[in-house]
Amino acid sequence: MTSNKDISTVYIDESGDLGINKGTQWFIISGAIISKEDENNCLKTFRSIQNQLNIKKIHLREIREFNKRAFVVKKTSLENFTFVNVVIDTRKLTMTDSSLTYNYACRLLLERFSWYLRDNAKKADIVLSSRGTSRDNELIRYIQQSLIDTDSPSINIASGVFNSVCAISAGQRTMLSLPDICATSLFEAYEKDRFGFTYPCFIKIANSGSSVHVFR
Repeated sequence: MTSNKDISTVYIDESGDLGINKGTQWFIISGAIISKEDENNCLKTFRSIQNQLNIKKIHLREIREFNKRAFVVKKTSLENFTFVNVVIDTRKLTMTDSSLTYNYACRLLLERFSWYLRDNAKKADIVLSSRGTSRDNELIRYIQQSLIDTDSPSINIASGVFNSVCAISAGQRTMLSLPDICATSLFEAYEKDRFGFTYPCFIKIANSGSSVHVFR
């Protein structure tokens, strides 16, 4: 019999702008993997945060007050999940197609999640943060056909560890707040604001979870 501890979901979101040489210097794609059992506890925490801060949704960049943002990160960091970040310096990219660059970053992310799932004898669904455009379906096809259902030796993804792949909006799934918090916390540590400051304090709080930073 399969328990909720054996059923997991990888939630994926990003922070920054991958408009090469036009957007932000740093682009972060983050994934958070959590079991169904732990997801229920995390949802309770998110509802508590929403009630305490009197907000309808948790989107870290929209919470401007420093202490409230730190509160969200701290409360979330106490939950039982693992996250992986891919960190890209867009000024060093040789690819000029942002979609291809995103696909490559997503591949790096899912490779590492597949190893985690393989080593822990687990399987997971993949949930992407939707853009509400045709790009959603393009990315789903890329993940399903070019990453999961392929025998290409250049794709180092463990077989048989991923189930379904879908894209939904943050408004449809509160759990997408989880990778948003991870990605935004790391983005604040790398991307300078208009005064030239970065804010590594948020990712230091978040690091009570498990993280892997991959630089390209």
